[in-house]
Amino acid sequence: MLRCFYGHRGSILADEMGLGKTVQVVSLLEHIYRVENVKGPFLVVVPLSTIEHWRREFDGWTDMQLCVYHDSGMMVGGGSSSREMRDVIREYEWYWKNRSRRLLKFHVLLTTYEDLIKDFEHLLEIPWHTVVIDEAHRLRNQVSKLLQCLKDILPKGILTYGYQHRVLMTGTPLQNDIKEMWTLLNFIEAEKFPSLEEFQELYGSMETKSQVLALQRQLEPHLLRRVKEDVASDIPPKLETIIDVELTTVQKQFYRAIFEKNHSFLFKGAKAGAPKLLNVQIQLRKVCNHPFLITG
Repeated sequence: MLRCFYGHRGSILADEMGLGKTVQVVSLLEHIYRVENVKGPFLVVVPLSTIEHWRREFDGWTDMQLCVYHDSGMMVGGGSSSREMRDVIREYEWYWKNRSRRLLKFHVLLTTYEDLIKDFEHLLEIPWHTVVIDEAHRLRNQVSKLLQCLKDILPKGILTYGYQHRVLMTGTPLQNDIKEMWTLLNFIEAEKFPSLEEFQELYGSMETKSQVLALQRQLEPHLLRRVKEDVASDIPPKLETIIDVELTTVQKQFYRAIFEKNHSFLFKGAKAGAPKLLNVQIQLRKVCNHPFLITG
């Protein structure tokens, strides 16, 4: 990905799920910020279900100023309008006050697809230096609202910096047909892949080995894909260490109380009902985890 950045080429990170695509991209942005002294702004667009995971990774791996621009549907102080919440974020978290010119407070803006579509007219005011799209297979539809909004938002960054680095993340870069791949390539390198018709003419049928090899040569400078088998040899064997921990005094008291409460029932042994035995076992497990889990 760094070679793509220094070579002014867009990139597609297509590693199999579970190989740490998020950490790799956060590290890339940290490198651009720290080594190249580029203070952003970086735009990261992710699914709603992963936004907290992204927040944790940024907090854990970098000290860049992060702004989570997310419509959570709730307001501090009892407000009810999610749009009001986004208005508050823009007013207090985007720009420094009382400056001669508008200076951004954040280095990274983390948002969701839905919030980007809702407020793209505000996002297009900012010249984004680097743009990251997680689960980029959602861009495969050429007429999708998300893709159109992104195309409206991004040009200002190109005009400001002369180049805008774009990173797409997807575990499935190609699912149904070659048009989907062209949509991703056109997004990151529109000048190199301008025409769908020409792309389909060259690679669309994929009937010959020469077509496949030619497409691979076109993808190689932009696409990085590894599967778990590729890195399995680099992963050390799993080690398990069992550590016996003695119960605290309070835990011992609770443990004994549960036994005494169910003494007559437990005395029946195998004649006792399985469901109630399981319930006693669950209560004892709770005591071992933390005695305050026991109620009543």
